[in-house]
Amino acid sequence: MKIKFLITVIFLLFGYVLANAQSEKVGDRLHKLFILCFTDNYKDASKYIVYRGSDTSRAWKDVYDYEKEDEMKSVIEVCKRIKEYLEEGGDYELTDFTEKDESEGIWYTWLVEFKNGNHKKVYFSFLKIGKRYALGDID
Repeated sequence: MKIKFLITVIFLLFGYVLANAQSEKVGDRLHKLFILCFTDNYKDASKYIVYRGSDTSRAWKDVYDYEKEDEMKSVIEVCKRIKEYLEEGGDYELTDFTEKDESEGIWYTWLVEFKNGNHKKVYFSFLKIGKRYALGDID
């Protein structure tokens, strides 16, 4: 009986550690993307944003290529939206992390709560692309 209990506790702790590591990695990518967008560093930011273009072989499986004009425009659009949230919202806090399995893969979502502005709560959702997390949606 005690062994079953100990095994259960170990599995729960292991799951907690994995979930915590996941949230930390995604949160770190989100903070870095915020800095890149705030400083208008679109080229580097493109590596943090999921490709959602017309090429179905790359959609939801790759990040944007800033060297391609149509993809550059998409990156700039996303970054300007993020920069607007940051400028309008001021201080922010990452308050709730969730994971949800969808057709594109597992979505890792942080709820960001801004101190000011019209958008007090914004969800930033990431997919794992290769070995890194990339922003795929903002709600």
